[in-house]
Amino acid sequence: MLIPMMQDLQAEYGYLPQEELKRLAAELGVPLARVYGVAMFYSSFRLAPKGQHEVTLCMGTVCYLKGSPKISEAICAEYGIKPGGTTADRLFTLQAVNCVG
Repeated sequence: MLIPMMQDLQAEYGYLPQEELKRLAAELGVPLARVYGVAMFYSSFRLAPKGQHEVTLCMGTVCYLKGSPKISEAICAEYGIKPGGTTADRLFTLQAVNCVG
């Protein structure tokens, strides 16, 4: 019951707002730590809003050997974010993934 409700929240807001997680924990009678534990365990859940543009960078073996870490470093330095982070103006989110295909 918890996961589907969290999925609904994320579908509505685009991420899981802290106040909504507190409300959900109270509504279900479960510790807030458990709700956060589920949110942190599943990579599909976001605890912060993502940017208008999502940049996905492959870190699979071949891409890694071809220089994806250098690309990641350059993006992070230019925009002041880390992989998984979003720029302050919420224009860009950088996601590092294992393989794009």
